[in-house]
Amino acid sequence: MVSIAGPTSPVEVGKDNQNPVLRPSCNGVNGMAVPPLRIDALVQRFGGVTGNICNADFKATLRAAAKLFNP
Repeated sequence: MVSIAGPTSPVEVGKDNQNPVLRPSCNGVNGMAVPPLRIDALVQRFGGVTGNICNADFKATLRAAAKLFNP
C-alpha cells in the first residue's frame, strides 16, 4: 500500500461553528492536508510507504513505492 497524504502530526482540533474539525497538519504547494490517522495506520499495518502531500516533490515516495512492488 502507498499513501501520499498529510503528515500525521501535529493533531489539533478546532471548531467550525459548533462542530469539531481537524486542523491542517501541513500547508504546501499542493494545498493543505489534515492528519490522515486511519489511512496511515492501515498503510503501516501492511508495511507500505507514506509520503507527504505538502511536499513539492514526490520522487522519494514513488521510488520507495517502486521498491515495494519490484524488490
